[in-house]
Amino acid sequence: MTGYTRILCPIDFSEPSRRALRYASATARWYGAKLIVLHVFPEVPAVDIIPSLVVAGSAPNARRARDRERTAEMLERFVHDVVPHGVDVEWRMEDEADAALEIARDAAEYQSELIVMGTHGRTGYERLLLGSTAETVVRGAPCPVVVVPSHADGAIPPGDPEFDSVLCAVDFSECSLEALAAAMLLAEDADALLTLLNVVDVPPELHARASLGEIDINAVRAADTASRLRHLRQLVPDSARVYCHVETMVGEGKASREILRIAAERRSDLIVMGVKGRSALSRLVLGSTTHDVLRGSTCPVLILHKE
Repeated sequence: MTGYTRILCPIDFSEPSRRALRYASATARWYGAKLIVLHVFPEVPAVDIIPSLVVAGSAPNARRARDRERTAEMLERFVHDVVPHGVDVEWRMEDEADAALEIARDAAEYQSELIVMGTHGRTGYERLLLGSTAETVVRGAPCPVVVVPSHADGAIPPGDPEFDSVLCAVDFSECSLEALAAAMLLAEDADALLTLLNVVDVPPELHARASLGEIDINAVRAADTASRLRHLRQLVPDSARVYCHVETMVGEGKASREILRIAAERRSDLIVMGVKGRSALSRLVLGSTTHDVLRGSTCPVLILHKE
Protein backbone atom coordinates (compact mmCIF):
# COMPACT_ATOMS: atom_id res chain seq x y z
CA MET A 1 0.00 0.00 0.00
CA THR A 2 2.99 2.31 0.35
CA GLY A 3 2.91 5.14 -2.14
CA TYR A 4 -0.85 5.37 -2.73
CA THR A 5 -1.73 8.89 -3.82
CA ARG A 6 -5.39 8.58 -4.93
CA ILE A 7 -8.09 6.78 -2.94
CA LEU A 8 -11.66 6.35 -4.18
CA CYS A 9 -14.52 5.93 -1.70
CA PRO A 10 -18.02 5.22 -3.09
CA ILE A 11 -20.79 6.29 -0.70
CA ASP A 12 -24.58 5.90 -0.63
CA PHE A 13 -25.40 7.90 2.54
CA SER A 14 -25.89 4.72 4.58
CA GLU A 15 -24.20 4.05 7.89
CA PRO A 16 -21.94 1.39 6.28
CA SER A 17 -20.71 3.92 3.74
CA ARG A 18 -20.21 6.49 6.52
CA ARG A 19 -17.93 3.99 8.27
CA ALA A 20 -16.10 3.34 5.00
CA LEU A 21 -15.62 7.07 4.40
CA ARG A 22 -14.19 7.53 7.89
CA TYR A 23 -11.75 4.70 7.20
CA ALA A 24 -10.89 6.08 3.75
CA SER A 25 -10.33 9.54 5.24
CA ALA A 26 -7.99 8.17 7.91
CA THR A 27 -6.10 6.14 5.32
CA ALA A 28 -5.80 9.12 2.96
CA ARG A 29 -4.46 11.30 5.76
CA TRP A 30 -1.99 8.59 6.83
CA TYR A 31 -0.58 8.33 3.29
CA GLY A 32 -1.00 12.00 2.36
CA ALA A 33 -3.24 10.82 -0.50
CA LYS A 34 -6.04 12.60 -2.34
CA LEU A 35 -9.49 11.26 -1.42
CA ILE A 36 -12.20 11.12 -4.09
CA VAL A 37 -15.74 10.54 -2.80
CA LEU A 38 -18.14 9.14 -5.39
CA HIS A 39 -21.91 8.86 -5.26
CA VAL A 40 -23.63 6.94 -8.05
CA PHE A 41 -27.01 8.55 -8.76
CA PRO A 42 -29.24 5.68 -9.94
CA GLU A 43 -30.93 5.92 -13.31
CA VAL A 44 -34.31 4.87 -11.91
CA PRO A 45 -37.41 6.90 -11.00
CA ALA A 46 -36.65 9.13 -8.04
CA VAL A 47 -39.78 7.95 -6.26
CA ASP A 48 -38.14 4.53 -5.90
CA ILE A 49 -35.09 5.96 -4.22
CA ILE A 50 -35.93 8.92 -1.99
CA PRO A 51 -39.69 9.20 -1.50
CA SER A 52 -39.22 12.08 0.96
CA LEU A 53 -37.69 14.22 -1.79
CA VAL A 54 -40.49 13.76 -4.31
CA VAL A 55 -42.68 16.82 -4.99
CA ALA A 56 -46.33 15.88 -5.52
CA GLY A 57 -47.63 16.50 -9.03
CA SER A 58 -44.25 17.29 -10.56
CA ALA A 59 -43.25 15.93 -13.97
CA PRO A 60 -40.79 12.99 -13.87
CA ASN A 61 -37.92 14.89 -15.51
CA ALA A 62 -38.38 17.96 -13.33
CA ARG A 63 -38.77 15.77 -10.27
CA ARG A 64 -35.58 13.93 -11.11
CA ALA A 65 -33.69 17.18 -11.68
CA ARG A 66 -34.78 18.48 -8.28
CA ASP A 67 -34.00 15.15 -6.68
CA ARG A 68 -30.54 15.15 -8.23
CA GLU A 69 -29.88 18.69 -7.06
CA ARG A 70 -30.89 17.87 -3.51
CA THR A 71 -28.84 14.68 -3.60
CA ALA A 72 -25.81 16.74 -4.62
CA GLU A 73 -26.42 18.94 -1.57
CA MET A 74 -26.68 15.81 0.59
CA LEU A 75 -23.38 14.60 -0.82
CA GLU A 76 -21.61 17.85 0.04
CA ARG A 77 -23.00 17.82 3.60
CA PHE A 78 -22.13 14.13 4.03
CA VAL A 79 -18.52 14.74 3.03
CA HIS A 80 -18.20 17.80 5.26
CA ASP A 81 -19.68 15.90 8.21
CA VAL A 82 -17.40 12.86 7.90
CA VAL A 83 -14.09 13.92 6.36
CA PRO A 84 -11.86 15.76 8.87
CA HIS A 85 -9.92 18.91 8.12
CA GLY A 86 -6.52 18.36 6.61
CA VAL A 87 -7.63 15.68 4.11
CA ASP A 88 -7.36 16.62 0.44
CA VAL A 89 -10.85 15.62 -0.73
CA GLU A 90 -13.10 16.12 -3.72
CA TRP A 91 -16.53 14.66 -4.40
CA ARG A 92 -18.56 13.96 -7.49
CA MET A 93 -21.81 12.36 -8.54
CA GLU A 94 -22.27 10.16 -11.61
CA ASP A 95 -25.48 8.89 -13.25
CA GLU A 96 -25.49 5.14 -13.75
CA ALA A 97 -27.95 2.30 -13.13
CA ASP A 98 -25.16 -0.16 -12.30
CA ALA A 99 -23.28 1.18 -9.25
CA ALA A 100 -20.53 -1.45 -9.37
CA LEU A 101 -19.84 -0.76 -13.05
CA GLU A 102 -19.57 2.99 -12.44
CA ILE A 103 -17.27 2.53 -9.42
CA ALA A 104 -14.82 0.38 -11.41
CA ARG A 105 -15.04 2.68 -14.43
CA ASP A 106 -14.44 5.77 -12.30
CA ALA A 107 -11.46 4.15 -10.57
CA ALA A 108 -9.89 3.35 -13.94
CA GLU A 109 -10.63 6.72 -15.54
CA TYR A 110 -9.22 8.76 -12.66
CA GLN A 111 -6.37 6.33 -11.94
CA SER A 112 -7.34 5.55 -8.35
CA GLU A 113 -4.84 3.29 -6.63
CA LEU A 114 -7.16 2.07 -3.89
CA ILE A 115 -10.93 1.73 -3.44
CA VAL A 116 -12.40 1.81 0.06
CA MET A 117 -16.05 0.85 0.35
CA GLY A 118 -18.65 -0.39 2.79
CA THR A 119 -20.89 -3.40 2.50
CA HIS A 120 -24.18 -4.79 3.80
CA GLY A 121 -26.55 -1.90 3.24
CA ARG A 122 -30.24 -2.35 3.88
CA THR A 123 -32.88 -0.24 2.11
CA GLY A 124 -33.35 2.63 -0.32
CA TYR A 125 -30.01 4.20 -1.20
CA GLU A 126 -28.34 1.53 0.91
CA ARG A 127 -29.21 -1.07 -1.73
CA LEU A 128 -26.39 0.41 -3.79
CA LEU A 129 -23.77 -1.01 -1.43
CA LEU A 130 -25.17 -4.40 -0.58
CA GLY A 131 -22.63 -7.14 -0.19
CA SER A 132 -23.24 -8.28 -3.76
CA THR A 133 -22.25 -4.85 -5.11
CA ALA A 134 -19.11 -4.67 -3.00
CA GLU A 135 -18.12 -8.15 -4.14
CA THR A 136 -18.81 -7.21 -7.77
CA VAL A 137 -16.45 -4.26 -7.38
CA VAL A 138 -13.82 -6.54 -5.80
CA ARG A 139 -14.05 -8.88 -8.80
CA GLY A 140 -13.69 -6.21 -11.46
CA ALA A 141 -11.80 -3.33 -9.86
CA PRO A 142 -8.64 -2.12 -11.62
CA CYS A 143 -6.89 -1.60 -8.26
CA PRO A 144 -6.84 -3.04 -4.73
CA VAL A 145 -10.08 -2.78 -2.72
CA VAL A 146 -10.56 -2.39 1.04
CA VAL A 147 -13.98 -3.61 2.17
CA VAL A 148 -15.10 -2.17 5.51
CA PRO A 149 -17.79 -4.41 7.05
CA SER A 150 -20.74 -2.76 8.74
CA HIS A 151 -20.45 -5.25 11.63
CA ALA A 152 -16.80 -4.43 12.41
CA ASP A 153 -15.85 -4.58 16.08
CA GLY A 154 -16.03 -1.12 17.61
CA ALA A 155 -16.23 2.17 15.75
CA ILE A 156 -13.88 3.14 12.93
CA PRO A 157 -11.56 5.64 14.62
CA PRO A 158 -11.57 9.23 13.34
CA GLY A 159 -7.77 9.41 13.53
CA ASP A 160 -5.13 7.34 11.77
CA PRO A 161 -6.26 3.84 10.72
CA GLU A 162 -5.26 1.03 13.05
CA PHE A 163 -2.60 -1.18 11.46
CA ASP A 164 -1.12 -2.64 14.65
CA SER A 165 -1.96 -6.22 13.68
CA VAL A 166 -2.16 -7.37 10.06
CA LEU A 167 -3.16 -10.88 8.97
CA CYS A 168 -2.17 -12.08 5.50
CA ALA A 169 -3.58 -15.31 4.10
CA VAL A 170 -0.94 -17.15 2.04
CA ASP A 171 -1.62 -20.29 0.01
CA PHE A 172 1.64 -19.92 -1.99
CA SER A 173 -0.23 -18.99 -5.18
CA GLU A 174 0.98 -15.99 -7.18
CA CYS A 175 -2.01 -13.90 -6.12
CA SER A 176 -1.39 -14.59 -2.43
CA LEU A 177 2.28 -13.66 -2.86
CA GLU A 178 1.13 -10.36 -4.35
CA ALA A 179 -0.99 -9.83 -1.25
CA LEU A 180 1.97 -10.73 0.97
CA ALA A 181 4.16 -8.10 -0.70
CA ALA A 182 1.54 -5.43 0.02
CA ALA A 183 1.03 -6.67 3.58
CA MET A 184 4.76 -6.51 4.30
CA LEU A 185 5.03 -2.93 3.03
CA LEU A 186 2.06 -1.88 5.14
CA ALA A 187 3.35 -3.66 8.25
CA GLU A 188 6.79 -2.08 7.81
CA ASP A 189 5.25 1.39 7.47
CA ALA A 190 3.16 0.88 10.61
CA ASP A 191 5.73 -1.08 12.63
CA ALA A 192 2.99 -3.69 13.01
CA LEU A 193 2.64 -7.34 13.87
CA LEU A 194 2.32 -9.26 10.60
CA THR A 195 0.85 -12.74 10.82
CA LEU A 196 1.25 -15.04 7.82
CA LEU A 197 -1.35 -17.78 7.80
CA ASN A 198 -1.41 -20.86 5.61
CA VAL A 199 -4.37 -23.22 5.90
CA VAL A 200 -4.35 -26.89 4.92
CA ASP A 201 -7.49 -28.93 4.51
CA VAL A 202 -6.67 -32.54 5.41
CA PRO A 203 -8.32 -34.76 2.78
CA PRO A 204 -10.80 -37.40 4.05
CA GLU A 205 -8.86 -40.21 2.40
CA LEU A 206 -5.91 -39.43 4.65
CA HIS A 207 -8.09 -39.97 7.71
CA ALA A 208 -9.41 -43.18 6.16
CA ARG A 209 -5.93 -44.56 5.58
CA ALA A 210 -4.92 -43.59 9.12
CA SER A 211 -7.91 -45.44 10.57
CA LEU A 212 -6.78 -48.57 8.73
CA GLY A 213 -3.32 -48.26 10.22
CA GLU A 214 -1.69 -47.62 6.85
CA ILE A 215 -0.07 -44.33 7.88
CA ASP A 216 0.74 -42.31 10.98
CA ILE A 217 -1.44 -39.27 10.35
CA ASN A 218 0.12 -37.29 13.19
CA ALA A 219 3.59 -37.77 11.72
CA VAL A 220 2.33 -36.75 8.27
CA ARG A 221 0.69 -33.63 9.71
CA ALA A 222 3.79 -32.66 11.67
CA ALA A 223 6.06 -33.03 8.65
CA ASP A 224 3.70 -31.11 6.39
CA THR A 225 3.27 -28.31 8.95
CA ALA A 226 7.03 -27.99 9.39
CA SER A 227 7.50 -27.78 5.62
CA ARG A 228 4.81 -25.09 5.27
CA LEU A 229 6.24 -23.04 8.13
CA ARG A 230 9.70 -23.14 6.53
CA HIS A 231 8.20 -21.99 3.24
CA LEU A 232 6.35 -19.12 4.94
CA ARG A 233 9.49 -17.96 6.76
CA GLN A 234 11.49 -18.04 3.53
CA LEU A 235 9.00 -15.63 1.95
CA VAL A 236 9.90 -12.85 4.39
CA PRO A 237 13.29 -11.18 3.80
CA ASP A 238 15.40 -10.24 6.80
CA SER A 239 15.06 -6.56 5.86
CA ALA A 240 11.29 -6.72 6.48
CA ARG A 241 11.79 -8.14 9.97
CA VAL A 242 13.80 -5.05 10.94
CA TYR A 243 10.69 -2.86 10.70
CA CYS A 244 7.91 -5.22 11.76
CA HIS A 245 7.39 -8.36 13.83
CA VAL A 246 6.47 -11.39 11.71
CA GLU A 247 4.69 -14.53 12.88
CA THR A 248 4.00 -17.60 10.75
CA MET A 249 1.14 -20.01 11.35
CA VAL A 250 -0.33 -23.11 9.73
CA GLY A 251 -4.00 -23.86 10.35
CA GLU A 252 -6.11 -26.85 9.48
CA GLY A 253 -9.66 -26.97 8.17
CA LYS A 254 -11.79 -24.72 5.98
CA ALA A 255 -9.66 -21.78 4.89
CA SER A 256 -12.20 -19.00 5.46
CA ARG A 257 -13.11 -20.32 8.91
CA GLU A 258 -9.45 -20.45 9.96
CA ILE A 259 -8.72 -16.98 8.58
CA LEU A 260 -11.64 -15.50 10.50
CA ARG A 261 -10.75 -17.42 13.67
CA ILE A 262 -7.12 -16.32 13.67
CA ALA A 263 -8.10 -12.74 12.83
CA ALA A 264 -10.40 -12.73 15.86
CA GLU A 265 -7.78 -14.30 18.14
CA ARG A 266 -5.09 -11.84 17.00
CA ARG A 267 -7.54 -8.95 17.05
CA SER A 268 -6.34 -8.15 13.56
CA ASP A 269 -6.93 -4.63 12.28
CA LEU A 270 -6.74 -5.73 8.66
CA ILE A 271 -6.92 -8.97 6.67
CA VAL A 272 -4.98 -9.01 3.39
CA MET A 273 -5.89 -11.49 0.65
CA GLY A 274 -5.12 -12.02 -3.02
CA VAL A 275 -7.53 -13.04 -5.78
CA LYS A 276 -6.64 -14.23 -9.23
CA GLY A 277 -7.13 -11.96 -12.23
CA ARG A 278 -10.01 -9.93 -13.60
CA SER A 279 -10.90 -12.07 -16.61
CA ALA A 280 -14.52 -12.61 -17.62
CA LEU A 281 -14.54 -15.94 -15.79
CA SER A 282 -12.86 -14.66 -12.63
CA ARG A 283 -15.33 -11.78 -12.46
CA LEU A 284 -18.17 -14.31 -12.32
CA VAL A 285 -16.72 -16.33 -9.45
CA LEU A 286 -15.09 -14.45 -6.59
CA GLY A 287 -14.07 -17.61 -4.77
CA SER A 288 -15.73 -19.14 -1.76
CA THR A 289 -12.88 -18.31 0.62
CA THR A 290 -12.79 -14.61 -0.27
CA HIS A 291 -16.59 -14.45 -0.30
CA ASP A 292 -16.88 -16.02 3.15
CA VAL A 293 -14.14 -13.84 4.64
CA LEU A 294 -15.76 -10.67 3.29
CA ARG A 295 -19.11 -11.75 4.72
CA GLY A 296 -17.78 -12.82 8.11
CA SER A 297 -14.90 -10.48 8.90
CA THR A 298 -15.14 -8.03 11.81
CA CYS A 299 -12.25 -5.93 10.48
CA PRO A 300 -11.52 -4.35 7.09
CA VAL A 301 -10.32 -6.68 4.34
CA LEU A 302 -7.82 -5.62 1.66
CA ILE A 303 -8.19 -7.55 -1.60
CA LEU A 304 -5.50 -7.46 -4.30
CA HIS A 305 -5.61 -8.85 -7.84
CA LYS A 306 -2.86 -10.76 -9.59
CA GLU A 307 -3.19 -10.70 -13.38
